[in-house]
Amino acid sequence: MRGSVQSPAGFQLRIALREILPPIWRRFLVPATIALPGLHRVIQEVMGWGNYHLHIYRFGEKEYGIPDPDYPTEMRNERGRRLREFLRDEGVVFGYEYDFGNGWEHDIVLERIVTSVDVADAVCLEGERSCEKW
Repeated sequence: MRGSVQSPAGFQLRIALREILPPIWRRFLVPATIALPGLHRVIQEVMGWGNYHLHIYRFGEKEYGIPDPDYPTEMRNERGRRLREFLRDEGVVFGYEYDFGNGWEHDIVLERIVTSVDVADAVCLEGERSCEKW
């Protein structure tokens, strides 16, 4: 008889700016129920930015963000989409781009699926180096 699979309470993520050496990175914990707009706010906070620019997520070939009706694209609306829809296995990597003019591209890795404790809020666990405020 198979045991039931426990739903994830949260995700431990590691975000790093691409092409920056030494790396600028953060490790943080978020609830599994966090919506993509909420994840954006967490990323802005842990990286130390001012949330002045647009952003986009890339999960494989699919992009999610805030569509602009004046510039139709294949991008899907991020509203109502929860992170748990996209993350099933530890080690999965997805992209996040902030500030299209400067092209701050990031890799985000799902380091750990947390099931043993309740994850109610986002928490920055550690990181190195600072980003400029934009």
